[in-house]
Order: sequence, then C-alpha cells, then structure tokens
Amino acid sequence: RDYFENLKDTQQTYASAQFVIGLEGEIIQCVPCDEMAYCSNSLNEICISIEMCHPDEWGNFNDATYNNCVYLVAHLMNYYHMDMDQLIRHYDVTGKNCPRYFVEHEDRWEVFKGYVEKYREQFKEEDEQLYQRMLLEEEQREKEEQQETNEEVIN
Repeated sequence: RDYFENLKDTQQTYASAQFVIGLEGEIIQCVPCDEMAYCSNSLNEICISIEMCHPDEWGNFNDATYNNCVYLVAHLMNYYHMDMDQLIRHYDVTGKNCPRYFVEHEDRWEVFKGYVEKYREQFKEEDEQLYQRMLLEEEQREKEEQQETNEEVIN
C-alpha cells in the first residue's frame, strides 16, 4: 500500500491493484473487482490484479503470502468462472520482470498454477454456492429497487 500511496504523491506513474497480499498473508482489497485497476496496460479493463509482497530483492515469497495468494486466486477464478489459461503474470502482458521470482523460476510458476488448480477443485462446490447466493441477492435487490421506483411513480 505504501507503494501506491507514494505514487499518489510523486505522480511518477499510475498503478493500482485490486488486491495486495502482505508479508503476514493479509489480503487487502484496494479496488473493487468490478472497477478497473491500472496494472497491466492493455488488459486493465479485464484483469483482476494481485500484488504480492516479498521480503527481499530476490522476489521469493514467504509461506503466508504465497499460500494466501493460492487461496485467493483459486476462489476468484472459481467465482468468475475463469479457465487456467487466464491466470497470467504481469510479465505475460508487458514483458516486465514481474513477479520476479516466477519469471526467473518458470518451474515455480508452474507449481503455483498447480496449487491453484488443486484448490479450485477443492473449493469448487462451495464457491459455486456462494456465486449462486450472490446472484439471488442481486436479483432480490433489483426487484426491491424496481418496486420502490414503481411505488414512487404511483404516489
């Protein structure tokens, strides 16, 4: 978050992300998923971006950050009905060495994707139930809003 806060002050560039995962595994949502974050240039409008903190210049993630990223990505991919080929790195879009560890250790990127796929299967039914419940709640809200609008027109 300090990085984004600093950009606001320096105005060197525009950057944001929907999520940041901290060194203790905390998941912080910075931008709602239905709003655009400035993360990948050409795919900003269709990406959900996640920044992962790492403790040193080598870019290797600690267990808390890594594990919670796997968890978050698996749930987001299930919720939005995404295919595994839609899981990409910043590098895959811009060529930037980001995330450094996964760019410089392609085998570890493949392992990460394997864990995401495993957890997607584990949580698939639970995530689908959540998705369906949220759709029903949204439909109910829309009906209530329409009813309120109709009542206002009548009065």
